[in-house]
Amino acid sequence: MEKWSDKIFDQLEEKRSSIPKNDFRFLSIGRITLMAQKTEEFAESCPACQNNRQIIGEMIQSLPECLNSPGGRKSYEKKKNLIESHLSKVHHIRPAHYLYAFYTLLGLLAGFLAGLLLSFTVGKTWDRSFLLSGSTLGLLLGQAYGKYADKRNYKKNLQI
Repeated sequence: MEKWSDKIFDQLEEKRSSIPKNDFRFLSIGRITLMAQKTEEFAESCPACQNNRQIIGEMIQSLPECLNSPGGRKSYEKKKNLIESHLSKVHHIRPAHYLYAFYTLLGLLAGFLAGLLLSFTVGKTWDRSFLLSGSTLGLLLGQAYGKYADKRNYKKNLQI
């Protein structure tokens, strides 16, 4: 018996020829199949995922038409973001490299603030070297932890 996500994948492959390559990549249309797989996993226990299955089916059916209409892209993005936010908030499934980028930014900000604090406490005046070293150290630590967190999510199969 063929799974629902496999049918979605087949439907998307049929419609792929009518979608320009740039739109396919820019709008992350290929991610729909991954969202369909994750939605199918949780559909039995989650009523929102059951509803998302219907939304994904409608998105695939109207894909070429909605991308060519003026408000179609906006409605497509809105539906896609709704499904992604549900998967992220409820099931903790995030896009690839999401945690890497998040912790890199967080590390950079924390390092900058630590450098600023050290600059005024140790040097008693504003010193760029503390800011640069704090920002660099925070950036590197954030990148390392973000890469670790993304790898952990990948192993747990929690990535789109």
